[in-house]
Amino acid sequence: MPMWARIPWVAGTSLFWTCILSAMRGGAIIEAETMAGGAVTGASMQIFEDGLKDIFSCPIEMDPDLCHFCVSASGKDQVGWVALVAKVVADNGGNVTHSKMVRMGHDFIILMHVSAQPKDKLTLFNALRTEEALKPLDVRVSSLLSRRETLQRRRQYGIRVHCVGKDQPGMLAAVAKHLSERNISVENLTTELRLSRDGKSREFVINAECVGAERLSSEQHKRMLEELSELKSTLGLDILDIRIHH
Repeated sequence: MPMWARIPWVAGTSLFWTCILSAMRGGAIIEAETMAGGAVTGASMQIFEDGLKDIFSCPIEMDPDLCHFCVSASGKDQVGWVALVAKVVADNGGNVTHSKMVRMGHDFIILMHVSAQPKDKLTLFNALRTEEALKPLDVRVSSLLSRRETLQRRRQYGIRVHCVGKDQPGMLAAVAKHLSERNISVENLTTELRLSRDGKSREFVINAECVGAERLSSEQHKRMLEELSELKSTLGLDILDIRIHH
């Protein structure tokens, strides 16, 4: 090859090979092959960042200058319930902060926390109870109070528990019992039933965010983790992830 063409040739080949490597090593986060591999990829970094958010995030306490409501509703599932309830809240000065909406059988269930200015309290309350379009739903509204300061000061550490295992009766009861026996209070908890990857069995998933009121030493934390880890063998769990943070 002529001397003048050698550098362009090397540069072009390097560019082409880099494009091939990038296509092979990159990919969507949902691809099992990317997630299962040991190499660090863009998907791996995304998983790592999401994990950090979970570790360092914490529930936001209610603003003491606002009024707060718990709104629950249930009724026969149909398109548009979410849009309708959210519109009634917004049109009457309310703001949805935390919410959970899910279909169960033929019914659609709504649970949400709504905050509003004191001047809009009665208007919002009455609108949710009397709105004609919401009549098919069994809407219930109740006032919420902020956490007492004494309880706020008592919280010494947080603990997150993530469990995945073959579905069987009593899994949630066993996990909840382990936590309560160690004076750990459940703040948020979600469960779901899903198909396993092979599609041949059903998995039960538990995600619990809890707080502990007692100040523990490093040795006590270690012993508590060991005791909670016994759940993996007791319940035959595939995954048991426990994270403690102060």
